[in-house]
Formats: sequence, C-alpha cells, structure tokens
Amino acid sequence: MTPANSFRTVTRLASLAALSALLAGAGTAFAQTTVAPAPWPQASIEITPKVGYRWGGQIPARDTTAVAYTGDLQSNGSWGLAIDIPISRYLAIQLLGDHERTSVGRDTLFVPPAKHFDLDVNYYHLGLVWQWPSGNVTPFFVSSLGIGDLRPQAAGFTSSQRFSASVGAGVKVAFSEHVALLLEGRGFWTDTGSADSDWWDRGHNGFSQGQVNLGLTFSF
Repeated sequence: MTPANSFRTVTRLASLAALSALLAGAGTAFAQTTVAPAPWPQASIEITPKVGYRWGGQIPARDTTAVAYTGDLQSNGSWGLAIDIPISRYLAIQLLGDHERTSVGRDTLFVPPAKHFDLDVNYYHLGLVWQWPSGNVTPFFVSSLGIGDLRPQAAGFTSSQRFSASVGAGVKVAFSEHVALLLEGRGFWTDTGSADSDWWDRGHNGFSQGQVNLGLTFSF
C-alpha cells in the first residue's frame, strides 16, 4: 500500500468515525427532547381537597312528614376530601367525604323558591378508581357506595342516614412530581324510601344530584 492510499484510508475511517459520532449525538438529543419521563409518580397515595358545585335533588312528599309537598334541594357550593390508596398503577381504592349546605323549599313557576329549612347533605363513600396515566395527564373513572347523611338544620327535625351511590369521571393534570390539578364530574343518588317497602319500590324513591369539582391532588 502506497503512502497516498494509506492516507486516503485513514481519512475515510476518520470521516466515518466523525459521522457515526454525529449521528449518535443527534439520536441522543432527539430521544431526550421527545421521550420525557412521566412526572406523576406511580402507585402513590393521593390526597385531594376539592371544592365543587351541586345541583338537583327532590325529596318526595311521601318519603317525609317534615313538609307536605315534594321538597326541592337548592343548588349550592360544596367541599370535600378524597383519599386514593393504590392497588396497582391503574386501580385505587377511594375514601370520600363530601359536604353541602343546601335548603329544602318549593319551586314555583316565575316565583323564587320558598325556603322551608336548611339541610346538610354529607356523603361518606368507599369506591374504586380506574385510571390511565399517560405522561402528565391521567383520565379516570370512579364509582362508589356509602352513606348519605341528611341533617336538617331546624328545631324538631331528626337527621337520617341512607344508602347512597355515585359514579363519575375526570382528569388529573400534573404540575410537578407531587401536585396535580383535578377536574371531575360526578352524580349521586340517595335512597329516601320507607324501610318497610321492597327494593323495587325504594328504587323509585330517592333523589339524585349532579356535581362538578375542582381540586388539588397531592401524592406521597
């Protein structure tokens, strides 16, 4: 091999080595900019204080002697706390407490509702959360069963604890590794039927409420 051929061979090898290094560096930079690790930790306990707004709900006159008409629950703000305990990356057990101070009245056409008495509606539920983490966005579906605690704020009325259930869906958007914004829509149903009636009749008694929530989720 002549000196000229040796020089050309060395030059080609150096060029190939430089091109390989350049391609490897470009590939590493591309991977770092396009494949970011999910900021939301996996399988962690989550605590979510939240505020919301509830609407809807009627207590049939046949279910209570407190009023002589079907009572309408007035829409109002609410607040609550949810604790999610992970079973896996996609499933968690939820402990829920949620409170609303509303009032029972009677809606009439074109006239403001006549308020009869204030009523605290508290939900204490145990549920399951199905979630699908994807980067910093986690959509979820939730269902729960528990107690609807109805507490009239008027002299001479007694409180009542009834079976209730809920279903809902929402999304969590992570700000950082341990904090996320929660947006949720939820529906509640509470039994108000007589304990002496059968389940089919009781299923037609009760009230339903809708709710939207905004919260901050802290993971540990």
